[in-house]
Amino acid sequence: MATDFSKLIGNRIRYFRNLKGMTQAELAEAIQIETSTLAHIEIGKNLPAISRLPLIAEKLGIEVYQLFVKKRAC
Repeated sequence: MATDFSKLIGNRIRYFRNLKGMTQAELAEAIQIETSTLAHIEIGKNLPAISRLPLIAEKLGIEVYQLFVKKRAC
């Protein structure tokens, strides 16, 4: 079941993946998970393993904390 937290993480991963110009298949391969698993993460159905967050951040060219914060409008 999607929660607000899982949706936030998924949205942030999708945002940075798109910003980097990566497909779901490319990121999934880079972090060694199935494309369908990444798709479920991005829609908030699943959460990534905590141990995988540093690798996700590295492949997206960001810091881990950026997966948890949403930029506020000024």
